[in-house]
Amino acid sequence: MQIFKRVTLLAPPSFESQWGAIRPPVGLGYLSERLLQVEIAHQIIDMGLGYSMRQVEQKIEAFAPDLIGISMTSLFHRSVYAILSELKQRFPNIPIIAGGPHLSTLRAQVLEECVAIDFGVTLEGDDTLIEFCQGTPAAQISGLLYRHADGRVAYTGDRQFIMELDRLPFPKYQQFELSKYVAREIGVVTSRGCPHACTFCPVKTTIGRACRFRSVQPIADELEYWHRQGYRDILILDDNFAMRRDRVYGICDEIERRGLTGFRFRCGNGIRADHVDADLLKRMHDVGFRYLSFGVESANEHILKAIKKGEHFDEIDRAVKTACEIGYDVTLFFIIGLPGETPEDVENTLQFAQKYPVFDAKFYNLIPFPNTEIFQWISERNYFLHQPDEYLNKASHWDEAPLFETPELPRAERIRLLKKAHQVRKQIRQAAMQRKLARFGVFGAAAAHLFVNDRIQDLLLHNRTVRRVAEAVFRKVN
Repeated sequence: MQIFKRVTLLAPPSFESQWGAIRPPVGLGYLSERLLQVEIAHQIIDMGLGYSMRQVEQKIEAFAPDLIGISMTSLFHRSVYAILSELKQRFPNIPIIAGGPHLSTLRAQVLEECVAIDFGVTLEGDDTLIEFCQGTPAAQISGLLYRHADGRVAYTGDRQFIMELDRLPFPKYQQFELSKYVAREIGVVTSRGCPHACTFCPVKTTIGRACRFRSVQPIADELEYWHRQGYRDILILDDNFAMRRDRVYGICDEIERRGLTGFRFRCGNGIRADHVDADLLKRMHDVGFRYLSFGVESANEHILKAIKKGEHFDEIDRAVKTACEIGYDVTLFFIIGLPGETPEDVENTLQFAQKYPVFDAKFYNLIPFPNTEIFQWISERNYFLHQPDEYLNKASHWDEAPLFETPELPRAERIRLLKKAHQVRKQIRQAAMQRKLARFGVFGAAAAHLFVNDRIQDLLLHNRTVRRVAEAVFRKVN
């Protein structure tokens, strides 16, 4: 039985951008807060801030931890394996424990593929990590992967979900380098889990389908803390923020009661159209909600049914229309090339994306994640154009090269439609900026055209200086 008193928590770099991390990773923020709660010394190294392997090794050497932890996604996991292998060579006597969606999805396979990983944590790691650090034998810790003496990987079984989220301290990012992140924006989680069964979504293998909700007062306490720290931009990271309408009304009432003015809330992960109506959206707008995203996926009822979306297209249409009329900046999420989708279906989706004055429309090239229903569907029909281990280590949702094809949409047609969708997105964004900058005449039109340039978009998303200047100007304009 080993007790760990000094822990290094590592966030991998962003492999899709050279510019750096947008905001601190909330998952590590929760783990950091729990470690502080039980007085376990730790450091946070976010490689997304630009740290090289040499700098990471120097930081670890200076801190002298007795445990290294890392959170992983399945995208670019081979690159993370390489980082861990290098760390294991440099620090052979320090155990490495890994968690995150990749471990939750593939379990023992991850430890078999990467021998540098000594332990794995599945699903929620808030309590698992603490029990592990405090010396509970591995075999007695639910949700833990470990190696037997002969190298065989064992799993202790799933840990029960934390139903009382209020007992977890919210992240204050005290061990993070907050000033180095691109956006001066804080991500807030008010609930966990999603009960829906969308065939493309890996949520059931990563955070679970059981919904767990924080109460109004603790959420308001977190918002008040960041308000006192001078933060006004808040990203709500929930998958189902509006599922319990009474709770959303309560949050709005408490924001108002405490006088927390000036907030700009963004529901960036998307809210479900069937959970909102005009009254709720107006109330949210009253207290500072300004940016809403809707996961539309497709503008065709039969496709929504096929992917088990669990809502009807007329509900989506009504919610988008209402949000635009109230004055939200609305972003729509679509997926191009879903099973059963025809070119005509995609054209319907592109037309709907342009129906209302939305701020943005994102058209995703579907990445089939392991253990999802859609992954199984593609595998059984041998529709893959690239094998999972290949595309999971190089693919992007923004690629125009499809990862699979179907009889209705073969490869060449998918490429054509993805390219067309990306052009439609540029038109939507340019029109949105022209509406905002209309009073500036020719200058506004020129700025709107510049806004949709791919290079400028990358700078706005990932360069701290450019983004903060642009945000300040944008607030003035609004």
